Amino acid sequence: MRKFALRQFAALRRDRQGTVAITFALTIIPTVLAVGSAVDYTRAATLKSRLQAATDAAALAVGGTIGEKTDAEIRARATTEFLAIMGGEGENAKLDDIEPIVVSEGRTKLTLNSEVTYVPRMIRIPGMERVVMKAQSQTLVSNLDYEIALVFDNSGSMAESAGGKTKMKAAQDAAKRLIDIMYANDASARRTKMALVPFTLSVNVGKQPSGADYSTAGWVDSAGQSPIHWGNNFNRTGSAWQPGSRFDLFTELNVAWAGCMEARPGAYGVNDAPANVADPASLFVPMFAPDEPGDKDKTSYYLSTGTSSGSGTRYTYDNSYLSDLGGSCSGPATPSTDVTKRQAQICKYKINKVASRRTDNGAARGPNRNCDAKPLLRMTNDPLKLKNAVDTMVAAGNTNLVEGFAWGWRTISPNNPFADGRPYSDVDTRKIIILLTDGQNAWNSASNHNKSIWSPFGFYPDKRLSSVDVTSSGQAADEMDKRTLESCTLAKSAGVKVYTVGFSVKSGDVDRVLLEKCATSPSMAYIASNATQIQTVFEEIAASIGTLRLTH
Repeated sequence: MRKFALRQFAALRRDRQGTVAITFALTIIPTVLAVGSAVDYTRAATLKSRLQAATDAAALAVGGTIGEKTDAEIRARATTEFLAIMGGEGENAKLDDIEPIVVSEGRTKLTLNSEVTYVPRMIRIPGMERVVMKAQSQTLVSNLDYEIALVFDNSGSMAESAGGKTKMKAAQDAAKRLIDIMYANDASARRTKMALVPFTLSVNVGKQPSGADYSTAGWVDSAGQSPIHWGNNFNRTGSAWQPGSRFDLFTELNVAWAGCMEARPGAYGVNDAPANVADPASLFVPMFAPDEPGDKDKTSYYLSTGTSSGSGTRYTYDNSYLSDLGGSCSGPATPSTDVTKRQAQICKYKINKVASRRTDNGAARGPNRNCDAKPLLRMTNDPLKLKNAVDTMVAAGNTNLVEGFAWGWRTISPNNPFADGRPYSDVDTRKIIILLTDGQNAWNSASNHNKSIWSPFGFYPDKRLSSVDVTSSGQAADEMDKRTLESCTLAKSAGVKVYTVGFSVKSGDVDRVLLEKCATSPSMAYIASNATQIQTVFEEIAASIGTLRLTH
């Protein structure tokens, strides 16, 4: 068929009969003009669309920095972003002008005007040999208020390499980049407050604005009323010494409370409900790691002797820091080798401050064991204070997404303990949590009667994580995952936007499914595998938060 058509067309061209030649000429000219015009129009329309997209991208790339960059710096960055999309399209793809408009609140508006020259390929009409197309984009700083919690995993694995730098250093750089973007101009800076919550196995609430610790705060269980305050690990029954709270134990040991809190029981552990003395379970209990059985500063405990030497069954404890039989108070009969009774003996803490001073270091033995995260920073609009806090973070310990997320939520909540957030009903305020982790929930097991190391949930047998009889680290992680998602769901239902970031250098480092479920939407769950990607992720999050918007 194709050969037949070609033969017919050739015959038409050779035909010398006037009628045929004239008809062919009259027919082919408008056809060629129509086809050529359609091709040129399509190409021009495509180029115009790309021109607008490139201009929008350039405007968004620099719009958030107009408060901190010079016009020359803004023009250079915008040109780079523009040409990255336009490439070599057109004879003269360029940005015509950049006009930062200064208004009463500072440099809040940016206008980009671009142009590209299109040369028609098919039809050249006199006076239209070159077609100049133009586009314009404007960005405007949002008039909404933003309350943002940066919740960062500080577990030991953050010390691993992420390509040229450690994961911790890469995360710190990315966080500071986000802070720079969010506080790029005076208008957005006044409308943005951010908190930083470093977490490991625990969260350190830090100090009050006055510099004092929170031991006297109304939301803290300073009277020992919470159902988890004493529990199975501190037995005051029959003791002549009746400490009023765990703070009395810190005083006797001559050790300052490091600032970590234990997880509240039940639903309180995953929500932002305010603490109320009328409901002791809602109060926050200071984290105090009990002295485990055995000779002071020894790890071995033989059931046959109740000491660090012997034969037969041997337990290993990593936090024996007092003599089981020490203390200066009278009480119940000296316990035998029963590890449960020895651990709960309250009199051993009555040492009059001088018999055994313990370190405040969370990695060492003592009541602050596993309180190894740096203190959180409550919401502030001071970018320098935020960046300084970011720089103090160090990698240590396990990963507890439950506590990290819950405390992140509490920093932007209108409820105590901090009550720094605006009411949820405030339609002009956006509450946001950005959760970064390089791993999965982890609570290590132990080869002794406690079955685990001490955590904000106590020990495995305390069943404070759930009603499940947890006996392994795998089970513990599963239950922690459930609690994490409970907290994520509750926060989202309160109107909090949640972004999650998995820093996964090796395949399987993070639980992608959990992070996607925790995020407000799967598109708000990011994965980065190296230092460059984590920087890009935080830039994308900053752009998507919405402090900057296109107005055209």
